Amino acid sequence: METAYHLIRNKVSSAILDAGSACGYELEQEEVSASVLFSDKFTDISSTIAMKLGKKLGVEPEEVAKKMIGRISVEGIERVAFENGFINFYIKRENFSRKVLDEMMGSRWKAAQTGKRGRVIVEYPSVNPAHPLHIGHVRSALLGDSISNILVSCGYEIEREDYIDDLGLQAAEALWGVMNRERIGIAFNPSKKYDHMLGEIYVAVNRKLKEDESLMEEIKRTSELMEESGTYESLLLQDMVESFLKSEYQTLFRLGVFHDIMVWESTIIYNKLLEKAIQKLDSEKILARPKDGKYGGCVVIDTKRLKGAPQSMMEVKETEKVLVRSNGVPGYLSKDLAFHMWKFGMLDVNVRFKKFMEQPNGKTVYSSSKDGEQMDFGRAVMAVNPIDARQSYEQELVGLIIRNASAVEHRLVHMPYGVVELESGALSGRKGSWIGFTADDLINEAVMKAETLVSSRKEIDTVERKKIAEAVAIAAIRFEFLKISYEKKIVFSWERALNFEGNSGPYCQYMYTRAGRIISSVHEEPEISEEYKVSDVEFELIKKMAAYWEQVSKAGDEMKPHIVAVYLNELCALFGKFYEAKQVAKADNKMDMRARLAIVRGFYELAGWLMDILGIKRLEAM
Repeated sequence: METAYHLIRNKVSSAILDAGSACGYELEQEEVSASVLFSDKFTDISSTIAMKLGKKLGVEPEEVAKKMIGRISVEGIERVAFENGFINFYIKRENFSRKVLDEMMGSRWKAAQTGKRGRVIVEYPSVNPAHPLHIGHVRSALLGDSISNILVSCGYEIEREDYIDDLGLQAAEALWGVMNRERIGIAFNPSKKYDHMLGEIYVAVNRKLKEDESLMEEIKRTSELMEESGTYESLLLQDMVESFLKSEYQTLFRLGVFHDIMVWESTIIYNKLLEKAIQKLDSEKILARPKDGKYGGCVVIDTKRLKGAPQSMMEVKETEKVLVRSNGVPGYLSKDLAFHMWKFGMLDVNVRFKKFMEQPNGKTVYSSSKDGEQMDFGRAVMAVNPIDARQSYEQELVGLIIRNASAVEHRLVHMPYGVVELESGALSGRKGSWIGFTADDLINEAVMKAETLVSSRKEIDTVERKKIAEAVAIAAIRFEFLKISYEKKIVFSWERALNFEGNSGPYCQYMYTRAGRIISSVHEEPEISEEYKVSDVEFELIKKMAAYWEQVSKAGDEMKPHIVAVYLNELCALFGKFYEAKQVAKADNKMDMRARLAIVRGFYELAGWLMDILGIKRLEAM
């Protein structure tokens, strides 16, 4: 997207390239562009090209800079100087400020090209239907939701997907527990949230298994029966998982997380996705079927036979991976591979979907179903999976196999996030260490704290105050999880998660609300006139605002939502400095009032958009 920020940066790069050529220096466009950066301090734009050329030529950077500066002329730049090893450029503030603020007031910068870059499937949080969302799952859900929003802004059509593992061992253990509550000592409490109740049953089953390992044979039999159509177990499983999902989604909705589709693992089975995937891989001569030896009778894939395999994959102890065991049982890798081949439209199969529920955002979430209808889902150009870093190898292998099996380029992106641990240790679904640290516990604690901080002004009634408290609480949670780069581990702390001060979601909400109050109280047209002199504190904020598209597009390219979170917080901090330094409603004259109002309005529009991307609710009162 062409913005004032990029235009002036490109002009500076071109001027440096031309000046270098005139001086007889050999420079490449990429080298020059990489040397040009906006500066937060001391100057507006800096270039390191003098240092790079000086090092290459064995001369002082100042000698290079003096030759070049006399030949540099850039529209929109009022002064060029050599300072501290850099060639520094000083922008004509008023003209640049007007261009930036005009962009803020327009709409073309808000996803003007949505959908033009193709469809992307983002899968999250894909929690096993055996225990409620805990704080570890919150990270996956929020990463998936925020990267979806970012990619929409970058011009992609997004399909938000939740994978339901309804045939796994955890589901079988939970189902067996539901059927044998007396044996595990659990009385079903109808007043308790269903996913919490099921989680307690699941923990009790695993506790019982430690006492009597022979019960695993009963669970395996339950697993077999729940996969057979029309059995009591299959019907009860359907009811159990649907009840679980409706309960789980109550939590997701509170977090502001929504989906387009749910794809159940049973879909892979009854649509024969795995068989079709095996056929496809066979046609590409990717698979092997050893007759004897360690993998005799299995369907295997050898990474040594795959083109483009990284060296790290070739150096593992065993390069052969089993897709289907000799007894016909598929491995985890095979089902995941088949599922992703469906995502990319590589399999000749039409999965059917039916309406599951209406969501609070007004959109329907659809569920894969035997008795559904064919709908336009799948067929993506890219699939994004926020899955913890411990599954990096499997995700890399799936992506490699898909690239080898298709002539069309399909991009599988793994966001390998660091695990979330408690200060007391790791979370475990089976051991029940999540109890007391569920997403519901986190939200409820945050709301309680927020209620003590929300304004008690008389014009805000009790109902509205509760809504504000909920929005503030969710903002705190979302920002806490998103402000950290996803690959880093999080050691969860109630104190940090519920911190509502600077560098937090509520702080950003407060600055946005403050800007809104200024706008509603000043009844003038926002405008920076040619006579207005933009001060340092004002221009510092405007320069930061100018970089909005660079920050959002970078977050999309690198799949890193924390870039947007950090940028929003920096923007709010600079707005706070501006607010403290410059009067708006009580400005000395109308020219100052209108100019500062334009800056406030620009911040208000931009901060609101960034908050939308991060899922932080805009508030007009706090």
